[in-house]
Parts: sequence; C-alpha cells; structure tokens
Amino acid sequence: AKLEIAKKAYGSYHIAAVMCKKDFTLWVRAADAALEIADMYNSLLGIASTTSGDTSSSAGDGARNIEVIEFKEERRKWMEEAKDDFTAADNLQPPGISIPAKLASVQMELGNLSEALTIITDLKNQSQHSSKRAAGERSELDRSYGAWLLYADLMLRIGHECGQWIDGNSRNNNYMFRRWLRKYSETFDWKERRLQALCMALEGAAGSTAC
Repeated sequence: AKLEIAKKAYGSYHIAAVMCKKDFTLWVRAADAALEIADMYNSLLGIASTTSGDTSSSAGDGARNIEVIEFKEERRKWMEEAKDDFTAADNLQPPGISIPAKLASVQMELGNLSEALTIITDLKNQSQHSSKRAAGERSELDRSYGAWLLYADLMLRIGHECGQWIDGNSRNNNYMFRRWLRKYSETFDWKERRLQALCMALEGAAGSTAC
C-alpha cells in the first residue's frame, strides 16, 4: 500500500513538473519521491535476499530469485527516474549546492562515477570562484560537511576501481567510466583528494578553517 501511494505521489509531482518546466522545486520533489520508491524496493530486496535460502523447494527458491531480480530492476528504474528529475532541476541552475550534490549521489549509486566526479569538480571550481569574489569568505560548499563526505566516498570508490583496472581485474561495465579509467587510472591522485575532502568535511562540521 505504501509503495502504491508513493508511486501516485511521484506521478503527481512529475506531471506538475512537466507542466511547469521552469519550476525546479517540482523536479526536486519528483526526484525525492523517486528516491523514496527506490528505497522501498531496496528494503524489499533485502527481505527477499535474506529469505531466498529459507524455502523448502527448488521451485520456491526459483520464484524468490525471480523476485530478487525484479526488485533490483525496479530499484534501478526508480534511481534512473530520480537521476533524470534531478538533472532537469539542475539544468534550471537553481541556487545552492544541494541539488547538484543529490544528483552526484544518485550518479554514484548508479555506478556513473565519472559523471559524479564531473559534477563535484564543477561545484569545487564554482566554490573557489565565489570565495574569491567574496573576499575570502567561505562558500556554501566549504561549509557543507555532507558534500565533502560525499566527495571523500567518491574518491574511495574511484581509487578501488583504479586499483582493479591497473591489476587487470576490472569488472566495471560503465562505458564512460572505462574510458576514464583507461586515461587516468594510473595518474589520478585519489588518496590525496580523499584526505583533503575529509579535512574539508571536518572544517565544515566545525565551522572553521582547521586544515
């Protein structure tokens, strides 16, 4: 019942966003609703996965496996919907960093690491420019420990993928990221960037410049 209600809520927000294309808040509401649905499928997936071995017959186990696959597909589908809606909102150039940060987070969930890196790199560049214009005042990104923790997590994941690529054990099937790995896997300084991001997260949480 909750799932059906959530899908109806998403439909309402999405239709409203399509009708009022210039209102980024409607796209964000639709994207948040899609994320909520994806989380529901993720919970169902967890339940189905833990009970898949509890069935007493091979037929029952097979049915459960089909259910697991279905939940995975539905979760990815709604994550894609959230990505598209956050992208629509971000294209309207809304104020602040929350929307591009959410978009980067969804891209990471979908395995689109190069796209997430591009988004956060753009945020960093904009932050540096805004700080210079504001005579050294800390930007919104500088004050956001959550955004820096997201960047640190991204660096860890990219570092793992770089290591696997260098060792010849990469299983990443994302075409864009494989192109990125082919070009940058051996030179990308993910460790230093992750350390910097964690330091900036501490500064953001403390509300001061500590590093």
